Amino acid sequence: MDEMSSSSSVAEKRPWWIKERDYLDMTTEVDWNMKKRFNNWSYSNFMAHLTEEHAIQRLKASDDLARENVLNKKPGYDLRDFMASSSGWSVVHALGNITFSADALAAADMPPGQVPPIVRYLLLATNKTMDVPRWEGTPEENASMIRSIVRMAGGSTVGFGKLDEQTKKLVWEAEFNPPGLPEKRIFFEDVDKPYETDSKKVIPNKCTNVITTVIREESGLQRYAPNGMNAFYVHKAYSQTAITSVRINTFLR
Repeated sequence: MDEMSSSSSVAEKRPWWIKERDYLDMTTEVDWNMKKRFNNWSYSNFMAHLTEEHAIQRLKASDDLARENVLNKKPGYDLRDFMASSSGWSVVHALGNITFSADALAAADMPPGQVPPIVRYLLLATNKTMDVPRWEGTPEENASMIRSIVRMAGGSTVGFGKLDEQTKKLVWEAEFNPPGLPEKRIFFEDVDKPYETDSKKVIPNKCTNVITTVIREESGLQRYAPNGMNAFYVHKAYSQTAITSVRINTFLR
């Protein structure tokens, strides 16, 4: 890890024509007094541009056409194509409950004492389970280490920021939930750790450092749209976001 973190390849490399600017000094001026948190729960990019009646008609027509194409064995619209596309979302649903707080990972922690060898590989080690002090470094060492582990975990570009009264406005007011599920709002509270209930997620006010990353999305299948599985890489990227988040949480805690 020392060798990886100290490598010159860890730093972000940008083209010569990109100018470095001070934090929050963007090329487009932002009036932070006008900026408000976005309610992602009440917004649907699909429904926002259509009447509800028209949207339902389109969805039904799309479902009917998909079923007809499967039954008629239309090339590119086989049942396997649709299932491959759907599989891209699967990890998002499977890991959704442990991407917000690392506390959920504790159920897989290594218990104290001797553990059968075959079981050890299915459990997670932490400095506490190993009974050793946690690793600590300078801010610069931490930044290099984070860049290394995020890329190992599946991210690409890595950035850092501060969560203050201005940048808190970039955090959703409520996150998207599938239709039929209640709104889940995001709050900032004076608590020690993040927590989640059926109706809200809470970020501690003491959490002021932010790590950002970008998940690369392959575009190969998009060139063959429209077909049954052209969106697979789009869906896969969202699942990769969940996987990367869990890996980073596991490392940092």
